[in-house]
Amino acid sequence: MLKYIIALMALTTFTFAAEGQHKRPFDIDGDKALNKTEWVARAAARFELLDTNKDGKVTCQEARIGMKAHHEGRKEKRQERKNKD
Repeated sequence: MLKYIIALMALTTFTFAAEGQHKRPFDIDGDKALNKTEWVARAAARFELLDTNKDGKVTCQEARIGMKAHHEGRKEKRQERKNKD
């Protein structure tokens, strides 16, 4: 179960990194790359989003709900871009 949660967090971190390439909100030093400090900050922010009951743990249920919300958000953004064109 822990491996599943870690894999989901890593996947969403990679996804957010690719998704936010034009904004780079976590690229603090502006070098267009994430160093370890920036990476950890991004992972911590994602953990906070997933930990909906704020108990310091992410359960499989919280991870599934977070992933579903993330995918829905990406789907909406894709649709918005499609409608723009």
